[in-house]
Amino acid sequence: MLKQFFSRLKGEHAVPAVATRASGSTEFVLSSNGNKLHFRLQVKNMKKFTQARIHLGDHWKNGPAVAYLFGNTKPGISVTSGIITGQLMAADLIGPLQGASISELLEEIKAGRAYVIVYSEFCSSGELRGPIHPQS
Repeated sequence: MLKQFFSRLKGEHAVPAVATRASGSTEFVLSSNGNKLHFRLQVKNMKKFTQARIHLGDHWKNGPAVAYLFGNTKPGISVTSGIITGQLMAADLIGPLQGASISELLEEIKAGRAYVIVYSEFCSSGELRGPIHPQS
């Protein structure tokens, strides 16, 4: 079973694409019992950072949110380099995955239908975005 996943966050991956100096990454590690997905979100050069979420959908379309990684914080925070860590459990899933298990989220990730969006006060549709990929 795949246990590690990764997302490279860039403005050019956002829909619509965003010209930004900000960047980031997200690492996910599945717990040994499969009930928790630990994450480490890193953002750099981010101004007015308000939230980060996992969404489901096709590569170049915006889809529904299924989990919060950070936020909703207002006013947004500005960071040169910042790291947020946490864990997701089934109770944290929202939208179309509300009531689902972490394994159902993993199926979406493995199928290439999950991505991370980082939001700012400047980009309400998302300043950074990156698909979540299995990491070997």
